[in-house]
Amino acid sequence: GVFNVSDLLLDRHDLLADWQAQTGSAGTLPERADSSGFRGMTTDRLAALGWQPGGTQLLRASLREMAGISPPRA
Repeated sequence: GVFNVSDLLLDRHDLLADWQAQTGSAGTLPERADSSGFRGMTTDRLAALGWQPGGTQLLRASLREMAGISPPRA
């Protein structure tokens, strides 16, 4: 089957703000979208297949990887 899922509600404003923080790029961020109509979806079938959410931590690690930035040292 095909699945389309996210484990977090991510606004373009927040994504671009994280990108700026990771890369040091500048620019005007777009306004946040109205999320009042958001309806979450169930992920039970995906979880049964072994899917686990990564949340903001995985998102930021993925952004660093896309930008070619080494992960921070522990």
